[in-house]
Amino acid sequence: MKKIVDTLEPTGICVYGPTPDVIFDYVKTKGISIYQYDSYTMKENEKDRTRRLSENNRDEGV
Repeated sequence: MKKIVDTLEPTGICVYGPTPDVIFDYVKTKGISIYQYDSYTMKENEKDRTRRLSENNRDEGV
């Protein structure tokens, strides 16, 4: 990522999926905006998490 940023000097980077710090820390230190969009898998995982929480709350009588 460092080589890309230093070579291209972008003003922003679009990322489809997660933005782990280990990869994007350098980008952040350079003040470059990161535009993160959730992947299909991230969206489906969130739906599953929400469904499980709802089921747990229902089972507990909340």
